[in-house]
Amino acid sequence: AHRTIELVCLQPHMHCGAVEMELINKTTGQSIAVMPNIACPVSMESLLYDPPLLVPKGTRVTLKTTYRKSPTKTWEAMGILHAFGVMN
Repeated sequence: AHRTIELVCLQPHMHCGAVEMELINKTTGQSIAVMPNIACPVSMESLLYDPPLLVPKGTRVTLKTTYRKSPTKTWEAMGILHAFGVMN
């Protein structure tokens, strides 16, 4: 039976209004990964992890995206995360 998920790539998608995105273990409150917004107008960087980030099976996660205090446009306030993992 699978015991962990190995996150090998995270691909955050943020517009200029975002400062960073964080993947958090909802049970423990511990940060799994912090991804800064490094491009404008749209950040869609692929972050490869070697070794992969290990997340125990059944772990509930949440996504937190931090924004500037006042986005200049409403479409700037958004954050999407693509995660690519392998069951191990």
